[in-house]
Amino acid sequence: MRLVPNPSGGQRQQAQRESRGRAKAHAEAAVAGLLKRAAWSTSFSPTLKDLEEVRGLVRGAVRAALCEAPPPMTEFEKAAGKPLAFHGRTNPFSASFEQKALFFAEQVEPAAWGKVETRLGAWAKWRTFVTFCLIEGVVEQAMPASEAALKAFATQLFLLGYSGVAFTGFFEAIIMRHRRYRVPLPVEDRTIRRWCETA
Repeated sequence: MRLVPNPSGGQRQQAQRESRGRAKAHAEAAVAGLLKRAAWSTSFSPTLKDLEEVRGLVRGAVRAALCEAPPPMTEFEKAAGKPLAFHGRTNPFSASFEQKALFFAEQVEPAAWGKVETRLGAWAKWRTFVTFCLIEGVVEQAMPASEAALKAFATQLFLLGYSGVAFTGFFEAIIMRHRRYRVPLPVEDRTIRRWCETA
């Protein structure tokens, strides 16, 4: 039997650093391609189509909160008040307690965050914010969004001439994202709303 050497702690750390380095290079290449095609403006933001490119740059439990795309129309929404089938079964007692709790989290709860169009619009704005953080080299400050990242992003929007309504929309999307994944914002909602009111 051939024994495979167990890597030491230093070797594992080195491998992790190399993996993050490759992920960072891949993400930066994706952003560089966007920046070559057009500059920031009120009609265009260099936004990644999805955020899988940055998943490798983020550690811990916030990966899903930062990168996960919003769900499409759920079974709960498709039912629109009609009897709801659980995996094809209409008897509510055919599902376990755990299955019901999971079904609510996956199928019912997303509807509380607005219609599909609203969720997709917020997703686009969230990707713009994360892409901005990536371009600035502070993607780790996107989730939870640091006060410095929020202020720098606000300045970016101001300098581009975004309207107060557009400004508010971006920050509503950031707030929604944090609430959806129960990640506390370092800056209070009302403070961000005061910034929006000045725009």
